[in-house]
Amino acid sequence: MYNRKSPALPFGKKIVVRAALLIGCLSIRPVPGMANALVPYLPPAHPSDTTISPRDLKAYEGYYKFQFEKGTDSYIHITATQKGLVLKQMWDGKEISFTPQSALDFANSDGNFPLKFTKERNGKITHVLAFNRDLWTKTNDYKQPVTK
Repeated sequence: MYNRKSPALPFGKKIVVRAALLIGCLSIRPVPGMANALVPYLPPAHPSDTTISPRDLKAYEGYYKFQFEKGTDSYIHITATQKGLVLKQMWDGKEISFTPQSALDFANSDGNFPLKFTKERNGKITHVLAFNRDLWTKTNDYKQPVTK
C-alpha cells in the first residue's frame, strides 16, 4: 500500500553506523595507566652498558672531512682511547671525548653531540654523521697546514 520510503531512514542508518564506529574506536583505546601494565620494567640504557674493545675502536680512527662552506674543506681527527673515542677539531684544536652507545653510535658526556658511523660490509668505517645533520667522509688527503 505504501511504497514510499521515509526520508528519515537514510539519516537514521548514518547515525547508527557512526555510533557503532565511535563505540568501536573508543573500546580499543587503552585504559589510562594500564598501557604498560603488562610490560616488565626495564631500566634505561646507560653509556657504560656498551663496551667496544680498544682494538675494535681503531677502525674508527682517522681524518674525516666536511665542507661547512662550499669549496673549503674542514677536518676532524678521531682517535681511539681505552673507553671510547676522542674527536679533535683541526680548525681550533678542541678535543671532545665520546663513549659508545651502540656498535656505531657514540655520544659526548652530556649527550648533546651524537656521532653515528657508517660501516661497509667489509668492516671499514667510511662516514660519521655529527649532530644528525653533518655527514663527514673518512679521508686520507689531510695535510697539516704550514705555519710560517
